[in-house]
Amino acid sequence: MKLYRPKALILVALAVFTLHMPCARAADEGAGTTPAPNPQAGDKAFLRECTVARGIRRRLENDLAAVRAALKGVPAQQDLEASCAAIEDDIAKLPITSPITKSAPSTAHDLTTEFPINKLQERIFAVQAALWRAKGLKAITLWQKNPWDRVSPTELPRSDGAKIVVQMMCNEFRSAAFNISNAGETVASVSLSIEGLPGGVNPESITVHAGTFTDTKSGVPVMAALPLANRECAEYGARRVVGGYLFEIHPGLTRQVWLTFNSRDVAPGEYGGTILIQPGALQVSVAWKVYPLTFPDRPTLHLGGWDYTSEYSDRGVTPENKAALIRHLREHFVDTPWAMGDVLPTGEYDQDGRMVKEPDAGNFERWVRLWPDARNYYVALGGLDGSFCGLKMGTPPFQKAVASWITWWANKLKAWNIRPDQLGLLLGDEPDALPQSEEIIAYARVIRAAQPQVVVWEDVTWLKPWEAPPELFTLCTVLCPNLNIWIEQGKRYADFYLRQCDEGRQLWFYSCSGPGQLLDPYSYCRMQSWFCWKYGARGSCFWAFGDTDGASSWNEYLAAGPGAYTPFFLDDKTVTPGKHMEAIREGVEDYEYLHMLRDRVAELENAGKKGEALDSAKRLLASAADRVTASVTKDSARKWAAPKDRSVADAVRVEVLEALMNLRNL
Repeated sequence: MKLYRPKALILVALAVFTLHMPCARAADEGAGTTPAPNPQAGDKAFLRECTVARGIRRRLENDLAAVRAALKGVPAQQDLEASCAAIEDDIAKLPITSPITKSAPSTAHDLTTEFPINKLQERIFAVQAALWRAKGLKAITLWQKNPWDRVSPTELPRSDGAKIVVQMMCNEFRSAAFNISNAGETVASVSLSIEGLPGGVNPESITVHAGTFTDTKSGVPVMAALPLANRECAEYGARRVVGGYLFEIHPGLTRQVWLTFNSRDVAPGEYGGTILIQPGALQVSVAWKVYPLTFPDRPTLHLGGWDYTSEYSDRGVTPENKAALIRHLREHFVDTPWAMGDVLPTGEYDQDGRMVKEPDAGNFERWVRLWPDARNYYVALGGLDGSFCGLKMGTPPFQKAVASWITWWANKLKAWNIRPDQLGLLLGDEPDALPQSEEIIAYARVIRAAQPQVVVWEDVTWLKPWEAPPELFTLCTVLCPNLNIWIEQGKRYADFYLRQCDEGRQLWFYSCSGPGQLLDPYSYCRMQSWFCWKYGARGSCFWAFGDTDGASSWNEYLAAGPGAYTPFFLDDKTVTPGKHMEAIREGVEDYEYLHMLRDRVAELENAGKKGEALDSAKRLLASAADRVTASVTKDSARKWAAPKDRSVADAVRVEVLEALMNLRNL
């Protein structure tokens, strides 16, 4: 995690590749031939257009190559190869600016990389549709993978249909999904309705998302975005009737029907329903079991992600999207918002360290109002140096001033009914060497002495923490190692931190790998909560809920670095659900399952109960996390492309459900 990631020198890089790109006339699909400004004159708009054009060209070339490869070995496909050759010629004619898009945006900034991006990509996938027909696929094909498995736009759909099976407690969220592929010759308008479940047709307890492919900065397409599916609407005078869900699917492409089940208002029971799909009168069966167990409104595991909603920054948080972002985070159990140091100004001090002007509490108060029910308020101070308000670190005036500052803030928070232990301070980000570690120690000594309840929270990244100054750890309230480092450094590294926990420090985990959309929502996002359970961690953080890498999640071509880190899709004005954030929420729920089982086992043991059901539950608690996390042995295993069985977490989760049921009446 980097609090101050430097902006990439994109203009220089863009100028280099732009000068080496061949100029070409516009293709004959309405692209236009806008005169190109001189990149050497520093025209940023021109460079952005070139970046997008280059990304689209790469996308088209890769898709065409994949479809051509699939054509090999299929007899009598000369016409399709001729179509591919014509598309290849038209790709070569694309201009270096003003890319062709289906929505004809006025600038590169307005482009979305949702498939199909343009007419040429439509033609490529039309060839794929013809290939699918040649292989016997029906015009509309239903098929299924594990919801967390990666879906490729050029993989051959299976013909085995789909079914939905969901098992859960009352008052929680769980996901299911199936795919719809179009092997026809025209754009398919597919209508979907859900029947036979509590709440009537298309019940409010099931949210339907239309999973879609987008391109990434890396040129690897992903189906991670989960926009809400459109609804059919009819007007009857003053009455507006909302019907089923609509999916528009272009030939040769796949859309995913992602279903979010919310059992908050659903009575316990076993329900059978049907998803009806037109045209074709296709059906998907739904088996939904809601156990007579209630998930708490607020789960135990703390969750945060350096959202920095206290300010507007170039990371992606804007005045237009901030309210929706906070709402989305709260709906996904985020209870630990993060702010930058501007919410905790220092005030002013004389040369002896006496406060002569109180800090301005306005920024903090405005931030708290955005998060009125947060359990923690954590602040990344950053920028520590050898002095505090000009007072040299380690001197008596320095110590007096820092103590006065943190005490003033602790008293101020009490006036807002915020306890001192709800305030957390990240004094220095990812300390891994002596100078920064020594600065953190100097501040932490004073803060812990003056206000011992205030949380000192550190994401120490020493690869050999036993070589770091011991006080870097002993002065912390919370130690939050990077989970990837933990996994790769092995047993000695883990044992070091576990000893710290034995001595009273609290353990959290954080992850900050990227680009975010290429990470596996199952092993990177959901499984982090299982690692938390395995090692006794009480909090989980991800970099970062507000970091789009300087671009819209819908157009990563313009990202300053490798691409967005946000586990959902964020642009200047909107927040769209994404698989990675859904996986984070389900991981928090998984953790709570284990917590509930452990509490029930302890309750029964304290009451002197015995029996096979109790012994079985204890064995399950001892093995569950190891079974789920066994596939993640190194960082590469957390990439979405890495093959793995992504059904294990749910299988074990259902075992926990059954164990809780077996212990209900003991």
